[in-house]
Amino acid sequence: MSLASIKNKIERRLKHSQNKNEYQEIGTYIKRRRKDLNITQDVVSHGICSVSYLSKIENNQITPNEYFIKEIMTKLEVKEDVTQTFLNDEHFLKDLIEAFFYLDNTSIKQKFEHIKPLESGILFHLGELIFSIYSKEHNSYIVISKLEHLIPNMNDFELKTFLVFNGLFHYVKENFKSAFEIFDLIDSIHYKNDYLDGIYNMYTFITKQRLKKKNISILNYEIAQKLFAKYLNRKRSQLLLLERIKYIKDEDVFRAEQMISNIFEGHLDAETKCIYYTLYSSILIQQAKYQDALIKLSNIKEDSECYYQKLVLLYRISLDENDINMKEELESIISNIEYNIQDQQYRIMYHTMRLQNNDKQKEYIRDIAIPYTIKSSNLNALKIYTDLLMDICMKTSRYKEATQYYMKYAKELSRINELLK
Repeated sequence: MSLASIKNKIERRLKHSQNKNEYQEIGTYIKRRRKDLNITQDVVSHGICSVSYLSKIENNQITPNEYFIKEIMTKLEVKEDVTQTFLNDEHFLKDLIEAFFYLDNTSIKQKFEHIKPLESGILFHLGELIFSIYSKEHNSYIVISKLEHLIPNMNDFELKTFLVFNGLFHYVKENFKSAFEIFDLIDSIHYKNDYLDGIYNMYTFITKQRLKKKNISILNYEIAQKLFAKYLNRKRSQLLLLERIKYIKDEDVFRAEQMISNIFEGHLDAETKCIYYTLYSSILIQQAKYQDALIKLSNIKEDSECYYQKLVLLYRISLDENDINMKEELESIISNIEYNIQDQQYRIMYHTMRLQNNDKQKEYIRDIAIPYTIKSSNLNALKIYTDLLMDICMKTSRYKEATQYYMKYAKELSRINELLK
């Protein structure tokens, strides 16, 4: 579905106050379960309630008594823990979000396993979306589509959760414009949950930085850091600080080095250290401090998620230092290594560096690098590749062509700014 479709559903939901009644999903589940067992309403309702009362429960026309729910579920041979999950769905969703907030891998798995027996419904699909994003699975498109159809039946907490993790899905896919547009819809939902708000403000800050909306991003950074401090979430706080330094280095590399040098690496876990070493080394390389960069990169091992990024940064050093042996060895390693979507930016960087012929490099930047940055709305990368493209044109006295590339960049920047007003 398109963003316009999501907006339309949210507007209609708010206009008609179509909030889910407390036990709506239970009614739908009971009806499906009864039919799966091939049992009539007479049999299920016998000794518990009238047939008409059961019919109203199944069709979500009434908010039933909890006693009736438990009795009906027992007759349908539904396990007690599944019944309790239905009766306390908001509690289970909050627990799952809290686990995501703390990046607690074990707890996320356990919380989702508790929800899985539901098999369908808002709670199940929200849990499925959260788990798929955290575990980097590829079925999120299908889950999001199912949840979009359920928007009219969501309460404010469920809708806000859906929008936060829908935006996060686009963020992970590096579609920052779509992520921003989804996050922007959250302003209309006045539901407070500190864990959810911490996640939302963290990724809204990063998304705005990518889209060069830095002047309106600092508030999101401050809110997120306050929430991380409130709940003693050191890892999230450290990751967010590293993200801020990443963007500062594009404007003031000396300030970025000062900030990252103040981080005590002994307080970082293995995953965060990987990001820390990669960022620190890129800051040092930018200042031609190659030996210091090599020391930082030596801490990134082959089984690290940042290993591909390490190899590309080493390749950059080999070019700057004109180390032919190191360059050839790295080309051989990189050609035989797998990469993931998080490495895509580095992969494009590598192929751009590898092409020494001006015409071939220009062609690659024009046909691959720039379309990728436009698709992902990564305006920082778009500026870097546009400048590189213009430099190549200037070296070959193609001044008119250089101007055309700059105009394309300015047009894209203007289009994004207009869209995100």
